[in-house]
Amino acid sequence: MEWLPPVFIPPIGTIWEAIYTLSEGCAGAGAVLSMQYECLFTNHILSSLGRVGLSLVIGIPSGIALGVLAGMSRRFAHALEPIGVFANAISGIAWVPLAIVWFGTGWLTTLFILLNTVFWLIFF
Repeated sequence: MEWLPPVFIPPIGTIWEAIYTLSEGCAGAGAVLSMQYECLFTNHILSSLGRVGLSLVIGIPSGIALGVLAGMSRRFAHALEPIGVFANAISGIAWVPLAIVWFGTGWLTTLFILLNTVFWLIFF
């Protein structure tokens, strides 16, 4: 029983077939490291995972460190509280226009948005 045509919401099997077709021939480190044109789909996934991983590696320890410092020093906590409340209240997607103006359209913009999200969630 289909509520919508498969063009709008395809079956999960069709989605997995498309993913397999797009990443076909890209298995193995040699194909990924050579950055072949046929492996473009896999390269984009690995690039995105790298950015998320880097933001977690930077954001979690720095959020924990500043959170501990804020817990130990009331003066430090009171200094960071207004900034934290402001940054945490703004949705991640709302930072995109400002990040593009600051950093352009490169990977640094994506890293800023991810770091902003991770850091303030860990800090508070």
